[in-house]
Amino acid sequence: MKRVVAMVLALIAAPLGAQDMPPAYKRNFETQDGSLDRVARWDKYVPTEIVEGAPGRLFAVAAPDRLAIAPEALAAAKRQADDSHTMALIVYAGGKVQLEDYAAGFSAESRFDSYSSAKGLLALAVMIAVDKGFLRLDDPASRYIPAWRGDGRRAIRVRDLLWMQSGLAIGRFEVKPYNPVLDMFIGLDIKPFVDGAPLARSPGEAFEFNHMNAQALHDVLTGATRMRYARFLSRHLWKPLGASDALVALDHEGGEARAVCCFVNTARNWLRIGVMLANGGTFEGRRIISAANARMLSTPSPRNPAFGMFMQVANPEGKSGGPNFGYHAADLYYFEGHGGQRLYIVPSRGLVAYRTGRVDYDWDDVRFVNTLLDGMN
Repeated sequence: MKRVVAMVLALIAAPLGAQDMPPAYKRNFETQDGSLDRVARWDKYVPTEIVEGAPGRLFAVAAPDRLAIAPEALAAAKRQADDSHTMALIVYAGGKVQLEDYAAGFSAESRFDSYSSAKGLLALAVMIAVDKGFLRLDDPASRYIPAWRGDGRRAIRVRDLLWMQSGLAIGRFEVKPYNPVLDMFIGLDIKPFVDGAPLARSPGEAFEFNHMNAQALHDVLTGATRMRYARFLSRHLWKPLGASDALVALDHEGGEARAVCCFVNTARNWLRIGVMLANGGTFEGRRIISAANARMLSTPSPRNPAFGMFMQVANPEGKSGGPNFGYHAADLYYFEGHGGQRLYIVPSRGLVAYRTGRVDYDWDDVRFVNTLLDGMN
């Protein structure tokens, strides 16, 4: 799937066959960067909405002679990152930053495209909303998406969307104007795609990775809270974490957030999220999400032991070579973005690591994380 998407995006720069596209749509179609460095080209998203932060104090940095991870392990992890043209790398353990590194031309203030890491952020937001009583996991999604009430989609629960087992049909991805799947990323009005998404199988029957689950979950969250997505993130996550401003891509001014992707954020903001989750849902003594719901995010789904709530999770029972097998920590999980965009969290070891950079389909998650784990004191 990842390689197919990469090939698709690389073709987007081909000459357009349609001449009747509105200027804004034509711009979106033509500016989908197919290069391996496109994670840094976040400015292609127009329009965006600010997730207002309230920058807090910086994390403490470990002294060179008091590292919680052996210098050789940190150096080995950095070599792997450098070999894949990483743009930002932060490793945190023992309550302090062990390593923070940026490629030439980038810094702590640089913003990067998240790709599907945005889905993990959405899941976190939904679980915070559950904590606050806005909705329940067993609520029918149709309570918040009225267009689903008159057919079999009324059986889809909120948890089915989070576990990618909704049964919604997966559309055919084609590089052509007005393709319904492509339009979730570039379309000027994406709500009709959620409202009209057909059901292909019974909800809860099978795991199927489907971008539509995330976009529908966005509508559930905003419908339940009666808040725009950026405002919810700002009030319940960004400001409590002391994060700096981030950006959500919209389909049009005042329109829907593109929750399947397209979240623009700094490495240090991602680190704050990871540290909070590694601490069981608290940050600097403040509870952000309940410990139970923080665990739920990384609890294997009923239909896929390597997948939680929009999270990749370690699969200790898997067979060699199987998905997410071979980690040296059974409780590892991570936010996954296209081509190696990662936020790794290991609560039992207090380890958090963030990597973003050039799209690399050979990025080795197991090797990178185990290098850090094996080097911990």
